[in-house]
Amino acid sequence: MINKNKNGSNDEIDLVEIFATLLREKYLIIFITFICTLFSTIYFSKVTPIWKGSFNVVVRKNSNNPDNDAISLLTGGAQTNDNETQRLILGSPSVLMPVFEYVRNYYLPENGKNQTMNFKSWVENSINIDFKERSNVLVVSYKSRDKQLILDVLDLVSDKYKDYSKRDTIKNLIFERTYLEAQKEIMSKKSLNSKKEFNNFTIDNRLGNIDGFIRLGSTDNFAIANNYTLNKNKMGLDNINKSNFKSDKDNSAGQRFSNQFNLLEEYEAQYVDLSSKLKPNSKKLIELKQKIDNLNSALKRPNEILIKYDELYRNYIRDESLLVEIEKNLELVKLEQIKVLNPWEIISTPYIDVDPIYPKKLNLFILSLIGSLTIGSIAALIKQKFSRKIYSRFQLEELVECNYIDTIFRKEKELSFNQIINQFSFNKSNTNGYGIMNYNKKLDITFLEELLAKKKEIKIINFPHKDFLDNSSKLLIILESGKYTFEDIEIVNKYISISSDKTIGWFFLKGK
Repeated sequence: MINKNKNGSNDEIDLVEIFATLLREKYLIIFITFICTLFSTIYFSKVTPIWKGSFNVVVRKNSNNPDNDAISLLTGGAQTNDNETQRLILGSPSVLMPVFEYVRNYYLPENGKNQTMNFKSWVENSINIDFKERSNVLVVSYKSRDKQLILDVLDLVSDKYKDYSKRDTIKNLIFERTYLEAQKEIMSKKSLNSKKEFNNFTIDNRLGNIDGFIRLGSTDNFAIANNYTLNKNKMGLDNINKSNFKSDKDNSAGQRFSNQFNLLEEYEAQYVDLSSKLKPNSKKLIELKQKIDNLNSALKRPNEILIKYDELYRNYIRDESLLVEIEKNLELVKLEQIKVLNPWEIISTPYIDVDPIYPKKLNLFILSLIGSLTIGSIAALIKQKFSRKIYSRFQLEELVECNYIDTIFRKEKELSFNQIINQFSFNKSNTNGYGIMNYNKKLDITFLEELLAKKKEIKIINFPHKDFLDNSSKLLIILESGKYTFEDIEIVNKYISISSDKTIGWFFLKGK
C-alpha cells in the first residue's frame, strides 16, 4: 500500500528539496562558479573599454529663432517646451550630420565599418543630448572605445553648436540690413523729391528768405527732423512739434505778407476805435471798412498758399526724419553683425570621465558571480534530474508501497538499533527469525552489525535472494537518501508485493 502521508505542502517540499539538492551539490556549484567567474574576469580584463566624454552648454532662449515659430505653427500655436525644442534642434541632422560624416570617415580604413553606420543608430547609440533637471544646462556626451575620437567629436560638436547658435541671428541681421539698405535708397529719393517740391513751391510763391530760397540740408532743418523723430516716437507721425513750424514760418513763409497782415491789423484797430466815436454811415468808417474788405480779399489766396506750404513742409520733415531713422538703424545693425552673441554658451571644455563606462569591473564581477551561481545551481538540478536518484523522504513515502515507520540516524547507533528491534516480537515459536532487506547491497549498515550480532534472530537479507521469503517471518526495509533510483524502488515494490504479509514497513536512514 502506498503511503500518501506528507508533512507540509507540495510547494514547501519542493523548495526544501531544491535547497537540499543545491546543498548536496555545493562542490559542483562552487566549481562552476569559480570557472565561470574566472573566465569572465579574464575576458573583461582584456576587452577594450568604452569611454565617455562630455561638455555643458547653457541655452538662452532666442525669441528670433525661426524654428520656434515653425513648431508653433505645426502645433496650432500651442505653447511648447522651449528646452525640449532646443534639445531636438541640437540633436537634428542639420547640426550633427557633419559630425557623423567625420566619424564615418574616421572609421573608413577599418574594412568598411563605416558602411554599416547610419545617422539614426549613431545618435541613439553613441551620442546623448539632454538637459539637467529643471535647468537650462544642456549636457552633450559621446561614448566610444577611442579616447582621441571622443575629444575630436566633442570639439567638432561644440564648434557646430556655436555656428548653429549664431546662424539664425546672423541670417536675421543680414535680412534686416538688406531691407534697411533698400529702404534707405527708397527714402533718399523720396526725401530728395520732397525737398525739391517744397523748395520749388517756396520759390514760386516767394515764401523763403528774402531771395526766395530755403536752406536745404541746413543744420536747422536736421535739428527739426531730429525733433520730429522724437515726437514721432512719442506721439505718432502726425504729432509734429508745432513750435518748430511756427518759428520757421514766422521767419520765412510770413515774410512776404507781413506788411499786408500788419496793415490789416492797423485798419481793423482804427475801425474799432472810430466806430465808438462816429456814426456808422460816416465817410471815414465806410472808407476803413472798404480797405479792410479789400485786404481780406487780397489775403485769401496767400492763406491757401500757406496751407499748402505747411503740407509740403510736413512731408519734407517726415521724409527727412524717416531717412535719418533708417540710417541710424542701419548703423546699429552693422554693429550687431560685428558683435553677434551666442544664444548657446559653452560653459565647460570637452572632457573624458576618469573611469570607463564599460566594463564596470566591480559591477560585472558581481553580475558574473550571480550568473555563475545561477548556472551552477541549474547544473546541479539538471544533474539530479538525470541521475534519477531519490533524495527526499517525502518522495520515498509516495513511492514505497508499505508503511513508513520512522527515521533512524547513523550517528545514533543504540537509538537506531532499539527502534529496529522494537518492531519485532521475539518468542521461541518463531523459528525463521527476522530479516532486514538491503537491495543490491546499496545500503551501508555496518554501523549496526555489532549490535545486530547480539540478536541472532535478525538477519540482513541482500536483494535479490531466492530464499529471503523462506528464511524470515517478518521483514523490515531500510532506505537511504540518494542510494536508489526510481527503477530501484519499482523493483523493491515488487518484492514487497509478493511478501506483503511479512513486511512490517520501512525506516529512513539519515546521516553519513
